[in-house]
Amino acid sequence: MLFDERPKESLRDFYDMRESVEGFIKGVRSGRALILVLGMRRTGKTSLVRSCLNELGYPYVMVDLKGFWGSPGSSLHEFYTVLEESINRFIGRWRRLTSYLKLVEGVAIHGFSVRLKTGGRRRFNLTSFLHRLDDVGRDYGRAVLVFDEAQLFRNVNGLNIVQHVSYAYDNLRNLVVVLTGSEIGLLYDLLRIGDPGSPLYGRYVYEVRTRRFSRGESMEFLREGFREYGLEVPGPVIEEAVDLLDGVPGWLTLYGSMYVSLRSRDVVYRVLEKASRIVHEELEKFLATRGVARRRYVAALKLLAEQPASWSEIKRSIEYLEGRRVSDRSLYNILQNLVKTGMVEKKDGEYRITDPILKYSVKTMPSTHR
Repeated sequence: MLFDERPKESLRDFYDMRESVEGFIKGVRSGRALILVLGMRRTGKTSLVRSCLNELGYPYVMVDLKGFWGSPGSSLHEFYTVLEESINRFIGRWRRLTSYLKLVEGVAIHGFSVRLKTGGRRRFNLTSFLHRLDDVGRDYGRAVLVFDEAQLFRNVNGLNIVQHVSYAYDNLRNLVVVLTGSEIGLLYDLLRIGDPGSPLYGRYVYEVRTRRFSRGESMEFLREGFREYGLEVPGPVIEEAVDLLDGVPGWLTLYGSMYVSLRSRDVVYRVLEKASRIVHEELEKFLATRGVARRRYVAALKLLAEQPASWSEIKRSIEYLEGRRVSDRSLYNILQNLVKTGMVEKKDGEYRITDPILKYSVKTMPSTHR
């Protein structure tokens, strides 16, 4: 169903985005060592990967790192707990593969589940795990390891994931590593592909992008979703929702789901409120790590929530609010971080907020200046 708010599992329920689907399937089938799936939040990256991999039928493990958002300094043990849960979901689909995992150093098998040993001399060995996945790929045509929101590895202490990805790239011919990322600049920073000091320097990285729907695609998405429930929703109601939600698939899905339940024209405003609370929590996690610079981030975001603005306009606005000069270096760091996290984009010399819900959420935030 198009209005199912959970990540899609089948291409039958994954609306359009033919170019992204074809690109991802081509990358996996051709055995690209490293695939990046990039796009702003709630544009269907997780749904794209799951649906395509289920269509292809290759064994895969998908590790969701979203729990590390706003949690810098997370331990290696916490990561291994998430990995263990992911492996057990993998076994739920491919139970016969426990025979491969028995050979992984630091893995204990209990029926059709595994436990990763994170202490002692025979602790879990990630390289050994990658080798066993490669063995699975050799026997089943391909194996895929997915890290969802991979830029969040920067919050995990004691793990050089780039080193492991590079090792798989160079040595494991039957394993495809997929990294998704909505904070695209931060993911690039993590991988440092253009840095001669990075283990991935000079490696070819295959990229697939997700995107927002056009106005026409948004209209048709909602119409088609409503048809699945036998509903004929008036055109002006659909147009109002499309105007406010601006082509973001996740928000359009939430709107459709809530409209089916409530059947009211004001549903779109309830969506704005509910989605705004979700985004506000994410924004607060980000701002909590900014220290004393928090007020400047809020000031910049509030200006951009009203209209696109140039560097000099943002600088003047913050200086006016603070009553003092703001250094170019300070402003550069603020804007670079906002762009890298995907909250802001720069186009034609102006900065702007692209997510309509983030824009709405920022407008309702209290100012930190007196």
